[in-house]
Amino acid sequence: RITPVPLLTLLGGITAIMYWVSAAGLSVEIFGLSFFVSSTIFYTSFLLGVFVIYLFDGPVATRNSIIVIIAVSVMVPLISLGLNLQAELSGSLKIANLPRPNLRINSVSVLATLIDLIFLAILWEYLNKPAIKIPLYLRVYLTLLSIMWLDVILFGTGAFAGSDFYWGYLKSTLLS
Repeated sequence: RITPVPLLTLLGGITAIMYWVSAAGLSVEIFGLSFFVSSTIFYTSFLLGVFVIYLFDGPVATRNSIIVIIAVSVMVPLISLGLNLQAELSGSLKIANLPRPNLRINSVSVLATLIDLIFLAILWEYLNKPAIKIPLYLRVYLTLLSIMWLDVILFGTGAFAGSDFYWGYLKSTLLS
């Protein structure tokens, strides 16, 4: 058994990458095909990380994980803003793929992530009641799918409600 520090560091790193990737809109070219690098894979990674911590180490370690993820979620846009301001003030620095943070999208993302992670624990506790006879694989699947759908609705509504592509975003993301 080791301390949770390496795992918390990994979760923080995955969170930071998720924010950089989703804000920068990066794409990767492989064999002449372009693939958009989405933050979904990183979001799913830290969600699974917190889920595993919750299962094996309980609520205290989970709370620490959530604190790390939320702290990094708040820091990354602030660092990005600082770097952008520094580049503008110096006039000579060129920063590629470092977009300016969007206050609405970043705030909604942090809030939705916090709600998702809390909902994860509540739903898992509910599905683990002895009266509910659901196989383990189905409980895990339903828990994670519910969290992903909740995130799509919370994030999509908070970040894009009122825009032209709001309904398209919700439909395509919920289906994927």
